[in-house]
Amino acid sequence: MILRCFILTAAMFITIAANAQTGAGTKNNPDTITWLSYTDTAYRFSFKYPSSGWTLKLPNTNTRFFVTSHLENDTDNLWENINCIVRKIEQPDFDIKAAESDILKSIAEKMVDFKLISSGYIKWNNVTALVLDYTVTSKADGITYNIHMRQQMAVVNNLLFTISYTADAANYNKYLPTIKKIIQSVTLQ
Repeated sequence: MILRCFILTAAMFITIAANAQTGAGTKNNPDTITWLSYTDTAYRFSFKYPSSGWTLKLPNTNTRFFVTSHLENDTDNLWENINCIVRKIEQPDFDIKAAESDILKSIAEKMVDFKLISSGYIKWNNVTALVLDYTVTSKADGITYNIHMRQQMAVVNNLLFTISYTADAANYNKYLPTIKKIIQSVTLQ
């Protein structure tokens, strides 16, 4: 039940994040970017994010961090972004691998035109993390967005960390090197 509530909340937040908008251009070579650090003392983790071309929004009730790109041009309507949601897991024996089918089912039920590209597992901060790569369609203000998502989920100390990368499908690969560097920089304590 708790997992289902989390998944539904995450799916709704993804829809909201997919519709975010703001302005200005960006460069996206992670090797030439200056990086800043942020530490979340409430959930004891830190990460790095680009100092230019990206904007950090600090924790609120929905997310622990929300980092957005700037818009490419005047016709760009979508911030490419990465965010982190942290939820307490009440099940002491919670297994991310056992939950994968429920997670995929919930996303498919809540998102329009859900298409799973890949799913798999990696070691991340010395725990098993589920990595999902998929596309969906979202509509807002009369605009249809073709969204490409990458989500990484892991349970650490009874906390479920979900990091989501949301991008316009056409820009997904352009920002992916920077996004991967942000995700790799996340250190759970």
